[in-house]
Amino acid sequence: MENAQQLKRMLWPLLKGAPIILLSVLLALVLAFRYVLYTNPTFESTSKIKLDDIGHGFSSASLYEDFDLFSHSNKIAAEVEVLKSPMLVQKALETLDFEVSYFRVGKVRTSELYLHTPFLVEYSGMASEAYDRFFDLYLNQDSTFTLVFAPGGVERRVTGKLNTPVIDPLFQFTVKLNQELFTDKEQIDWADHFRFKIHSKEFISEHLVGDNLDVSAIDKDIAILRVSYRSEVPEKAAAFVNALSESYVRDYVENRTQAAGRTVRFIENQLAKVENELKESESALEKYRLQNNIINTYQENETDLRKIAQLKIQLANLEMNEAALDTLEHYVTKSQRDFTELAPNFEAFNDLLSTELVKELIQLEGEKKELLVVYTPADEKVKLVEDRIRHIENYIVESIRNTRINSGIKRKEIENAILAAEEALLSVPTKEKQLVILERDFKLNQKIYNFLAEKRTEASIAEAANISFHRIIQHGLIPRIPVSPKKNMVVIISVFIALLGSISLIVIHEMLQGKVNSREELEATSATPLCGEIPHLSAKSNGKDEAAWQSLATNLQLLKRVVRGSAVSLVSSHHGEGKTTSVRGLAKAYGLMGWRVIVLDGNLINPDLSAQMQCESHAGLAEILNGSGTLENCLVQNETENWSFLPAGNNRNFPLRLYNQPQLEELINSLKKDFDLVLIDSPDLATSIGALKWMEYSNQSIWVIHAKRSKEKDLMAVDKISEEYGFSNLSILLNGVKGFHLSEVWPFNSLKVLWGYLPSNSRLKLSGDKLIKHLRS
Repeated sequence: MENAQQLKRMLWPLLKGAPIILLSVLLALVLAFRYVLYTNPTFESTSKIKLDDIGHGFSSASLYEDFDLFSHSNKIAAEVEVLKSPMLVQKALETLDFEVSYFRVGKVRTSELYLHTPFLVEYSGMASEAYDRFFDLYLNQDSTFTLVFAPGGVERRVTGKLNTPVIDPLFQFTVKLNQELFTDKEQIDWADHFRFKIHSKEFISEHLVGDNLDVSAIDKDIAILRVSYRSEVPEKAAAFVNALSESYVRDYVENRTQAAGRTVRFIENQLAKVENELKESESALEKYRLQNNIINTYQENETDLRKIAQLKIQLANLEMNEAALDTLEHYVTKSQRDFTELAPNFEAFNDLLSTELVKELIQLEGEKKELLVVYTPADEKVKLVEDRIRHIENYIVESIRNTRINSGIKRKEIENAILAAEEALLSVPTKEKQLVILERDFKLNQKIYNFLAEKRTEASIAEAANISFHRIIQHGLIPRIPVSPKKNMVVIISVFIALLGSISLIVIHEMLQGKVNSREELEATSATPLCGEIPHLSAKSNGKDEAAWQSLATNLQLLKRVVRGSAVSLVSSHHGEGKTTSVRGLAKAYGLMGWRVIVLDGNLINPDLSAQMQCESHAGLAEILNGSGTLENCLVQNETENWSFLPAGNNRNFPLRLYNQPQLEELINSLKKDFDLVLIDSPDLATSIGALKWMEYSNQSIWVIHAKRSKEKDLMAVDKISEEYGFSNLSILLNGVKGFHLSEVWPFNSLKVLWGYLPSNSRLKLSGDKLIKHLRS
């Protein structure tokens, strides 16, 4: 039960602050919907590309498996960087119309139009200051317009006419209506405020595209890339992802076709040489057989001959690799283009270190471009990056040269091995040895010729077949639902912040108030005993106040704090804590119990009780203490509530002097003999310290503390006064205690009032519109 009461006390401030919480939530909802309404939505379109996987499908069917040029596996991370590279982005932008952005300027927000723009701008002779700058265009119904721009921060206005060039030192514009749009939509309000911006290539690739483009792998083990682009215009997002995906596939096909073409030409040159050697070896073998009348070959040297043949094949492969390395070295060292924009073949020395160096080189080039946006080329940070780039480029070139040198060393070793193997045949008779040599040369040339002919056919097929093993498996669609702002998320976050903020405000307000809210808080804060509680009594208490005061009077009797023939003073720290009301309530309660009760208005500074009893001008306590009046002349009888009343009086000058009159104690002692109970309405301690005199002459002092009004420091004052002045007969009365009832909280109280207006026979029948009509009637 105690835990339930504590929970109620914790939740009670929130229930009281329900209007603030509801108002905060409503305000948050309004702001959230306004934010969603006035914020330009962002749309995202996505395409997916399946990369060529040499482990599956047609590309792994041994078409090029003997050539390093066609046998490497795709690096997903490298392909991601290729898709995001400025070179490929620029190729995609060449197929799109992103150079000019058009906007409609509204009262609240500015929206991009893209294909739905009612006008088009043709430009020429653009100065660098005119790029990436907003131009405000005011179109009029009479086909005239006003162009407003601010080069160097100074606003300029230029007037012109549609389809007529506008010439300025910074540009030359021609504004035309978009006839395609007017063909589809006849009713278009084109006389409005618009805005356009002409973008530079750097701005398009770095900001317009770079900040909104996202390329990622679906999974590190799955060769599928996800290409996403965000834009305020759905058509623009779909157009770019499709253009970028198609440019990537097209670039892949072009590079593959070029590589295959170079391979075909190289094989044809080698094939012509081998063909001549084959013809010569055929003629020599035929001539030798005829001259020496030889029909069968000898088998005793078969092992050595096979070894020599294998070495010859290895030698041919090395020569081909050397030719490919020469081409690669020429491609790298002689090209004047940016090294990172080239697409050379690195498979001749395909190793992990080289791949990582190329990737690091691309990253350094990107870092250099980012630094050049902020720093000059002469800056130390830019030079440091350039030095690292040159170091890696030199390392790659040196790697190519070292590979070629190692290949030459291997070729010499094979040639020496061939010579050594041929010397082993010197012991064979000259005729047989010569025959074996001729047959060996013939077979070797024939095998090389067949190999090259087969590869020429395969490479020719690859050159002729303009197909890509990369495939677009999902094209970017025009999005219908924006990715931001997310309405539900905005609403949820706004409501959460409103709830958190309002609840925090209520809790902080409750903590900062530092007021006494319950009996438990009072007992935990003050050492002065509690003599009773009075609930919050409203004007419509319906007799509950009498029961409360009767209960308090009975409790004071049981506690022996009020006995017949005693004087009780009621004190409070501040005005408005219910001290005067408590005096009247106790007087009435004891009067109904048959006690002879007299009430003294001891507040000579602000006699509230005398004002309530309409005795402001009646002689009273002040006259008695001044010696100008008697008790019989000043006493007023309250016949209704069965108690007597001694007003404060009129002559109340110098109240502190009156409190110190010796007649005051004599008066109280005589009243205690004539009445069963003397109740004294003391002044507030914040107004006068005269209350201490009344406490001194009283048998019992009751300090009135009002719940929700009195602060905790007032309780500390009670303990301090009790300790310093030795008032052991001091106790506390907690006034205005409210229960934990929903009927006391708005809007439950309002619903209760509305419910009270309904006739009893129709309360359960009315709902909705009928309830409203009934209330109006």
